Amino acid sequence: MMSASFVNQWVSLIKDTSLAYVVGVPEFTFLANQVNSRLMVYPAQIFVFVGLIYLVSCCAFQWDVPRLLAGTAGLLSRPSQDLASALPVILDSSRGGQTELGDLSNDNGLARDLDKCAHAVPFRRGKRSNGMAKWQPDIFSLTMFAAVCEEESISRAAQRMSVVPSAVSKRMSEIESQAGVSLLVRGGRGVRPTTAGLTLLHHARTIMYSVEKLQAELAEHVDGVRGHITVFANASSIAQYLPRDIARFLSTHSGIRVDLDERISPAVVQGVVDGSAELGVCLQAQDLDQVEWFPYASDRLVVVVHPDHPLAAQEAVEFSDTFKYDFVGLQQGSRMANFLAAQAVAAGKDINFRMRVSTYEAACHIVAEDLAIAVLAHDSVKLMQNALGLRVIELMDPWAKRELILCVRHKETLQPPAHALFDWLKARGATRVAH
Repeated sequence: MMSASFVNQWVSLIKDTSLAYVVGVPEFTFLANQVNSRLMVYPAQIFVFVGLIYLVSCCAFQWDVPRLLAGTAGLLSRPSQDLASALPVILDSSRGGQTELGDLSNDNGLARDLDKCAHAVPFRRGKRSNGMAKWQPDIFSLTMFAAVCEEESISRAAQRMSVVPSAVSKRMSEIESQAGVSLLVRGGRGVRPTTAGLTLLHHARTIMYSVEKLQAELAEHVDGVRGHITVFANASSIAQYLPRDIARFLSTHSGIRVDLDERISPAVVQGVVDGSAELGVCLQAQDLDQVEWFPYASDRLVVVVHPDHPLAAQEAVEFSDTFKYDFVGLQQGSRMANFLAAQAVAAGKDINFRMRVSTYEAACHIVAEDLAIAVLAHDSVKLMQNALGLRVIELMDPWAKRELILCVRHKETLQPPAHALFDWLKARGATRVAH
């Protein structure tokens, strides 16, 4: 039954793929017409001859094809027999008993036998394998996923990654399939990550940052750099002690590179916890349960005013004495701004922040123009005090004295360059606290 269709398919395949000119029925009849037109005699003999040639060709194919199929069936039966002998052992280990599968080499075909095998092992509820545990994420997929989440559009993510949108869509589907959980919600206005997607996005960004850091550090080793350290610190420590301490450390460790990144104090601690920074310097008033911390420096808040300001004649004031004047404060959300606002609320008052800036220097310049007063760390305004002629007044409130700390996640796990800097900063801090 299958021989004729198989032969037709085989002939069609040969004709469609051969580079040579293939003679078929149309070619036979066309040539017969040409010969008949020239000779104008014996037309019946010409077409009978053509028919005989066609009949002989078809008979030859019909005779040879069953032998070809018989040989192919013998080759296909051996893998089925091997599978039949192997599957009972596999299923016995998964089900705890022998399973009769029947003869996998019967005439029903390998596809039906494999279908039986798929149904032989039952699905066990509550014991589903974790697809994410088997997933080996690659950097390109994570970068593409982050791009989709950040752009909230597959087309814009594709443009950003310089690929076609269909490739991005397919890759997202593959990630979801391998992870075994929905990661994106697709809608008419774009896409957004699910709760699981946000988890993946967080870790994807961490991995991408680590890879970029790894590449940068390895590149530096080519230039002779023997270590790379990232330090997060709040503005107060950067404005006072930390740059000087790091400079002295690098003067005796020329092969080490230190990257200093300014963050608010809570972000400093979080950066040390999640591994974004090896070391951190910040205010002590933080959640420090997940880090090891050591004293680094003492700090005191003071009121900074213009020499002609009404408070300039005072040597010391309380915070409540300043509420009737305009303030220049650090940017909203900073540790200093939040701290001062909380102290004002505790006193039942409001602070009138006339201006907000991002640096201590900018705040000092505004005070120097007599536009507002400021509450800043004393050591951070020492250099600007003489240069701009500012007046510094002590705050008598007990909370005005603050402690800066050096924090690390686990000092035993630090790499040698980071451990050397940690020991140096810890020693410098102990010296300051002792004095």
